[in-house]
Amino acid sequence: MQSAGHGLTGIQQFSVEAALRSLDSAAEGLATAEALRRLREYGPNRVEPIARARWPLRLAREFVQLFSIILWVAAALAFVAEWSAPGQGMARIGYALIGVILVSGIFSFWQENRVEQALNALQKLLPRQASVRRGGAVVLAPVEQLVPGEIILNGESLAVLGYDHFASIGSPDTVKLTRATTQIL
Repeated sequence: MQSAGHGLTGIQQFSVEAALRSLDSAAEGLATAEALRRLREYGPNRVEPIARARWPLRLAREFVQLFSIILWVAAALAFVAEWSAPGQGMARIGYALIGVILVSGIFSFWQENRVEQALNALQKLLPRQASVRRGGAVVLAPVEQLVPGEIILNGESLAVLGYDHFASIGSPDTVKLTRATTQIL
């Protein structure tokens, strides 16, 4: 069996037979013992939560990004120029640059939070269980226990779960099997 590190990319371009062969699977699906072994080898099929810093720290980080640092330096230079040659309007430029830094940082922080909320909402929409073929029988399995090589029954069609497909049912890294191709299964 090939490991995930060998990059079985483009499995959706394989024929059904080639996809099953490349994943060391069969038309009957994986045996339960093999599915358990792969679960131990690859771990659960889930998106791990990322440890997040508290919001004040995340907001503060927005003001020390590379672009922000460049603007801070430009603002400081504008204030130094105003101090060395007063009345040239450089202080206004410095204040304007600080305003740009604040608006940019707050907007980036807001965008990041919106993306995080959208991802959490999408995560809640993912199915909790899937019908799979194991040892020739159709069983309902928790999605977290799906492993590479599983044959997933998805309404009118089937899909073979590939290595690069792990943790995202419905991605392009599956081989879709229509009614016509399921005759070989």
